[in-house]
Amino acid sequence: MPIGDNLSRVDQQYIAKKDDKNTWRILNLWHPELKNLSSGEDDVPDNHPAVTILTEGAFLALVKSAVQEGVIQNAVMSAEVAHDNCVKGKDLDILYDKIGRAEVEINFLTKSVTEKSAAIKLLEDENSLLKQEKPRSEAFETTKLVVDSLVRLAGMSNLKDKDERNKT
Repeated sequence: MPIGDNLSRVDQQYIAKKDDKNTWRILNLWHPELKNLSSGEDDVPDNHPAVTILTEGAFLALVKSAVQEGVIQNAVMSAEVAHDNCVKGKDLDILYDKIGRAEVEINFLTKSVTEKSAAIKLLEDENSLLKQEKPRSEAFETTKLVVDSLVRLAGMSNLKDKDERNKT
């Protein structure tokens, strides 16, 4: 027995359902081709003229436009907020995982910065101690220059002797 005649008497013309892949199927219960639908059929196929299929993005665009046009009165949230609230459990798990990894990285970087700050402080303290050393006397500086010059001369003499030996 066809149940299509009964469907045209229902108060609500459209029924919308969302599947696990976030695809919306909208069934027009008053569509004339549903009159021949028998009671033994469980589902109306997707290619039936009474069925309209919308992706999640298309559905959200439709809702956003309806809110902006004033078709949906007293909307509690805008379409952007509605889209943001559509975050699924898997998405939340991914976000929590990213947050956890970011916290570990922050802790590592904080520890690294603390260690580097301590090393910088130590170097600054050593630099400060070096600056606090007593100034050297003029005699000391002169003696140091003489010793440095003698070392250079001895090195040059050594190279000259080596060069002469290589020529022979």
